[in-house]
Amino acid sequence: MVTSEPPGSGSSGGAWERKRARTKQAIQRHALRLFGEQGYHATTVEQVAAAADLAPSTVFRYFPTKHDLVVLDDDLLMIRPFITAFREQPPELGVLAALHNAVRTAFDETGATRTEHVEIQDRARLVVTIPEVWAANMGSLASSMRGMAELFAERAGRDATDPEILSLTRMLCGSMTMAWLAAGSGGAFDLPAVLEETVARLRTGFHL
Repeated sequence: MVTSEPPGSGSSGGAWERKRARTKQAIQRHALRLFGEQGYHATTVEQVAAAADLAPSTVFRYFPTKHDLVVLDDDLLMIRPFITAFREQPPELGVLAALHNAVRTAFDETGATRTEHVEIQDRARLVVTIPEVWAANMGSLASSMRGMAELFAERAGRDATDPEILSLTRMLCGSMTMAWLAAGSGGAFDLPAVLEETVARLRTGFHL
């Protein structure tokens, strides 16, 4: 059983951070699986640690409380890679064009394998079917919406409270939520495709 990990430094720092990220994701994956099988309240941190083949003290270093185990990381929500891809778009592109390019770039650059995509879908399904997990992430989702609005406003040269900025943000977040709910009911979870289609519709308009 793993009880501790050596600190990374120098040229090994990047590899060490990636290892830490993988360990954190593995812990949360096991936690969500156990919550789905046993229920949130019936599952202990010690059980999560055993499933991940780690000492409880190691789990607590990554997740100080049991509640923290149900709060989704930015990697699953795709916040960081999306922000980076969006900001790297040519400055002459408008919000929708930059958004269209950034969506696929953000997902492609994560380098996720097919197995990892299945794991993401499984985690998404647990998020929307375990009440404690869904409730714990409402704050994170609201914060993500505010961050997206500020990002779009920055490129458009407008205020984050501009009605068009808010409408765009709500449409995208609504599409993301629908994709997660579809995963929760056993449907396909292809978030990049959902977001790409949403942005494409926004660019060409609706024919209703």
